[in-house]
Amino acid sequence: MLNHCRSVYAEPLRKWIEETQIPQTSFINNLFFTLKTIVNVNSVLLNDLRQRFKDWSDQQQIGDLILTIIPFLKMYRSYAVDYDRVADTIGYYRYTKPNKQLINMLYEGEQHAINRCVNVESLIILPIQRIPRYVLLLTDLLQHTDKHHPDYSSLEKCTEAMKEVAVDINTAITKAEARAKCLNIQSLWDTKFNTKQLPISSLVEAHRVFIKDGHLTKQCRNERKIRRFFLFNDLLIYAHISGPERRLVVDRTFFLETTSIQDGSLDPSLPGNELAFQIIGVGKSFTVYADSIDEKQEWMSILEETISQHKDFHNRSGNIAEDETAPLWIPNDSVNECMSCTKEFTLIRRKHHCRRCGQIICDECSKTRAIITAVARYKGVRICDKCKVTLITIIS
Repeated sequence: MLNHCRSVYAEPLRKWIEETQIPQTSFINNLFFTLKTIVNVNSVLLNDLRQRFKDWSDQQQIGDLILTIIPFLKMYRSYAVDYDRVADTIGYYRYTKPNKQLINMLYEGEQHAINRCVNVESLIILPIQRIPRYVLLLTDLLQHTDKHHPDYSSLEKCTEAMKEVAVDINTAITKAEARAKCLNIQSLWDTKFNTKQLPISSLVEAHRVFIKDGHLTKQCRNERKIRRFFLFNDLLIYAHISGPERRLVVDRTFFLETTSIQDGSLDPSLPGNELAFQIIGVGKSFTVYADSIDEKQEWMSILEETISQHKDFHNRSGNIAEDETAPLWIPNDSVNECMSCTKEFTLIRRKHHCRRCGQIICDECSKTRAIITAVARYKGVRICDKCKVTLITIIS
């Protein structure tokens, strides 16, 4: 069956790639090259097994033959990674953006005399399905083999080795899917890398895994705005939609080793606190609101678990020093007078935020500028008189 797949589909697909010059489709050729090697290795095993079966006896062994091909089964890993991309590409040009040349070529392959109307997707998945079947077969064979049989030890080694190969393939597929998801998200953003908003060189990294994304309502200075949040195993990034093309512009990136969250329901002064939780980080801290209690609990649970795992990986404690994180800003519409001198705000006496404590104060109560490393490491920022006294006390 796999030989049929190569003879019917491999060469026509190669020609289609060359003629259409569709970029980044070399993995299709890679898949069929690996498929050829897989067929060859399994053919050798099949021939060797046939020879053993000709001279079969109660003491005959086959485990040693299977052990010889175990190292070659690592190729299934690269095949599995390429398979998803090939299947997605064929599906895209067959259904989403129909390519007549490809559709006609696939139809001819399905109608081929030796192919029995089987489409290419059903054929190329067969090698991936084979490893789990090997595991089941060897497990069953081991259970029905006496422990004193000369083949038992070899079969035991084969079973464990095949399980490792299966795990290895699943891990490779998971990483490939995570990489594809990161690439897809990266294509949505209209923000340059290595900037203040996005201080990384690329979203696609070997260690990075996508966890969750969704919309939350962020409490901004004067109003609440909907933002889209992207959670990875090491980053939390939020963005807003901009322009007629509805592209996503990244607002800020949080590194999870210096990020924590708090339940907004613990703050009785917070309006709508049952739906709120707070994101505390370096450079920025704020309150966000979910659409429902269930959504809030889901976000908080996933965030807490992901942050905890990342900090454990970096051998950091769960708590972050207070001076490492930016304060939560009190919303502008929640106060009408300076929280220091209690004078009422007017068109002339405007509202300002202390960058150290987050309280709203007037200009007269916030003349001092200081370096607050959690907010701006190299630039003086506005702080209130109370925080000025606190900083002087800490220094002295």
